[in-house]
Amino acid sequence: MLEKLENFNKIIAIQNCGSSGTLFIQSLLDNHPQILSLPALHGQQLLIFWEKHGELDKINLLQAFLENHQYWFDPESRYDEYGLLQMGLCMNEKVFVDRDQFTKYLLGLWSEFSILTRKDFIVSIYLAYNQTLGRLIDSSSWILYPIHSLPKKYALQLVKDFSKVYFLHMIREPIQNMGSTAKHINRYSHWENLYLLSCVISQMLHDIAIHAGNDQVFGMHPYVEDTADGSVQCRAIRLEDIHRDSKKFMLAICQWLNITWAASLLESSFDGKLWHNRRESIRQVGVGVGTIKQNHNEILNYFDKFRLKFISNFFDSAFQYQQKISFFKKIYLFFIFPLLFVPFRMELLMNRYQKQIDKLNKQHHPGFRKEWGWFGKKIAFFLPPSKSINVITIIFYNIQEYINCRQLLFLAWKKSLFNKHFEFVKLLIC
Repeated sequence: MLEKLENFNKIIAIQNCGSSGTLFIQSLLDNHPQILSLPALHGQQLLIFWEKHGELDKINLLQAFLENHQYWFDPESRYDEYGLLQMGLCMNEKVFVDRDQFTKYLLGLWSEFSILTRKDFIVSIYLAYNQTLGRLIDSSSWILYPIHSLPKKYALQLVKDFSKVYFLHMIREPIQNMGSTAKHINRYSHWENLYLLSCVISQMLHDIAIHAGNDQVFGMHPYVEDTADGSVQCRAIRLEDIHRDSKKFMLAICQWLNITWAASLLESSFDGKLWHNRRESIRQVGVGVGTIKQNHNEILNYFDKFRLKFISNFFDSAFQYQQKISFFKKIYLFFIFPLLFVPFRMELLMNRYQKQIDKLNKQHHPGFRKEWGWFGKKIAFFLPPSKSINVITIIFYNIQEYINCRQLLFLAWKKSLFNKHFEFVKLLIC
């Protein structure tokens, strides 16, 4: 088994650019015989887990892992963000593996080592999970790692540990992406204190994820440069291409990875069970244009889309959603600038502001106001508990965030106007 673990040297790391279909592409690759995968984002935190617990002995490491990943074995132990409780043809199956079987396989793999390395840990988790599913395992397989906006240091760890690492970036038309990303962020209460438009513009047009720690996320820019020997490569593929000409573009991925074609590449699954997309998304299995034809009118009106289309020109040009930005479009951009000060629909979602007020009202200590901008930190923090003060705090907070968001919009406008050369990820098929 020692030799078997050492033979796993290839990583295909899936990277998102906003809400761009990373889970979808993972679901298409899930059942391929030459790819070892874990469902959804189950594997994303493995590098972080090792960073925190890698110094433990094997027994304590196992205990910590099982405690931290209880949802692998009991999927109802946490909220089903990714639709993993509605699997199968009738949507009545769940994604999970047997805890005892997984533990047995994992301990068997670890027994060959006196000291585990980071690579040993990653490979062994993937092997134990797939052995528990009863899958045949080929040591020439690629390990599918959902890097999904992790900081760059984790990408570098993969490059250091594995001899061949390919990064596949999923790209999506900006307006569709912004609408989907906004709806995703707006859905969850733990992001209620964030300014929705800033989150969307920052991630889509500046590669900074405010809602994920304010880190640079390398969605449209490569994590690393391609190496001369081809052992490290970064490529992008557009979600629209997968849906409109699925076989052509999935074949291109097969050729890139040097794996055989399989019919399962046109079917969405996790753990071999049919997957019907995330809960807030259009429910479908596999490819279909429904996802890429959404209008997102509840979050973006026509005027919003008109303005956003212009300031995302640089992105459209880089990923061939349009030709090179023309001189006349740059002229139009000058007239677009003052229109950016008009509030967008997602800045006028009154129910979101009400949720912010309700959230603050539930916290009876004034100290919680410190989390809500300059006014909350410098003034409201010192005032006694009061619902009216909480309302004023939220109003000032969102005014402050409105101003900050204009800076993000201006920077995107500037990128499209001057169209300076940026290093974008290369498309797999141009």
